[in-house]
Amino acid sequence: MKTEQEQDEEIDQWVKDRLGFPKQLRIKKQIMKIDLAEQYRLFLDRMALDETKMPAEQKKQIKQTFYFTWAQCLITVRDTLGSDEVSEEAAMESLQDQIHQVSLFIDTIMGRQS
Repeated sequence: MKTEQEQDEEIDQWVKDRLGFPKQLRIKKQIMKIDLAEQYRLFLDRMALDETKMPAEQKKQIKQTFYFTWAQCLITVRDTLGSDEVSEEAAMESLQDQIHQVSLFIDTIMGRQS
């Protein structure tokens, strides 16, 4: 089992690696395949959750929450940031603001309020 500090460092690295990705967003006309089942597994790992130890209802709710949240993010990106009326610069600023909001939330739940 990981220590709280190891978990904090892992979350920090995840935020940097997964959410701080402006360079990849600028790649045009390149198809990126993202395996959502793998992303779900990574999510469970980051949260130190083991589906085999969960009651069936909890497992169902966590998986539904993950996929519905992912869908909401995709809808938001498509309908707002993906609009032809939004410049790439404005979209990047919006993403950075969202990254900041997520980071603040993670800091809060991890007891590291700024």
